[in-house]
Amino acid sequence: MVRAFYLMGIAEEEIKAAQKRMPRFKKRVNAAFAVLHPGELLTYSDEIYRHHCRELIGRMVRHQDIRLATDAEVLVMFSRTSLAAPLASQFAHAMSTVFLRVFPHADPEQFATGAEAWTGNCEEIINDARRRLARDRGHR
Repeated sequence: MVRAFYLMGIAEEEIKAAQKRMPRFKKRVNAAFAVLHPGELLTYSDEIYRHHCRELIGRMVRHQDIRLATDAEVLVMFSRTSLAAPLASQFAHAMSTVFLRVFPHADPEQFATGAEAWTGNCEEIINDARRRLARDRGHR
């Protein structure tokens, strides 16, 4: 329960930061609080949750679909899947791509990403995961 309240504070910090970056969209940014519940991200790092918040706030501002999973949610899915069985190379490449989006300061040289099977294969895998993980966030 304490963790949930702590993450609410992070959500508020991200909203305040977004208001400063995008003052013209203050009303949309404020409306984002309702969709920033952590769900399964509750037990993951603050940085993963911050990225999740930033992505959803950005979608709210741009009027994009907030039901689709965020990079953070896709990363968690790949991570959990990789614990059950090794990921096929194209899925490992997609996981590395999403990891580097969520953790932009990570060293890309530490990832053996390999080549895509075809141009756009990685994004296709990520977008398919977004759709499969889509959920109603309760905002209209």
